Amino acid sequence: MKHLWMALITLGLLCGTTAPAQAAPAVWASKNIYVYDKTPTGHYPVAQAAEYWDNDTKTNVNFIYTRQPCAAGTQCVTVTEVANLAYPAIGKASRHLTNGVVVSATIGLDSKYWKTENYAHERSLICHELGHILMGPGHSTHKNSCMQSINTGDKYPDADDLAKVRSLYKLP
Repeated sequence: MKHLWMALITLGLLCGTTAPAQAAPAVWASKNIYVYDKTPTGHYPVAQAAEYWDNDTKTNVNFIYTRQPCAAGTQCVTVTEVANLAYPAIGKASRHLTNGVVVSATIGLDSKYWKTENYAHERSLICHELGHILMGPGHSTHKNSCMQSINTGDKYPDADDLAKVRSLYKLP
C-alpha cells in the first residue's frame, strides 16, 4: 500500500488542488486564517500540521486552529473527512477565490487511507495540503519538504517553502 501511494504521489495524482486562473498565485487577503477541523476528534493531526507553517514568524501567515465553525466573514479552511475521493486521491485541497483573492478553502481527507498510515505520514500529508492552501499548486523537489510530491516520512515545510510563503504574503 505504501509503495503504491508513493508512486501515485510521484505522478502527481494525489494532489487535488484547484489551480488559480491567473498567472500570479492567488493569496489570502489578511494574515489570520482559521483552520476549522471537522474531522473526528483525535483521528487526524490537523492542529499539529498547521503549527508547522506557524513556526516561522517571518511568513506573516497565522493559522488559527479551531474545532468550532468559523465566524461569518473570516478567512477559513475547513478540513473534513470524506469517503471515497476519486481514485487515487487521498487528500484534496481546494481554494475558493473572489476577484483573485482566496476567501476560503477546503481540505478533504479520504477516510480509507487514514486508517492505514502512521501519525508522521498523516501529519506530513496534512502539512502538504495546507501548503497548497497557502501557495496553490506545485511541489517541492527537496526531500525533506512536506511539499515534495513523495511523502516517505516525517516532513516539514523547508526553508524554500517558507521563503515562497514569505514572498507571497507581504502583509502589514
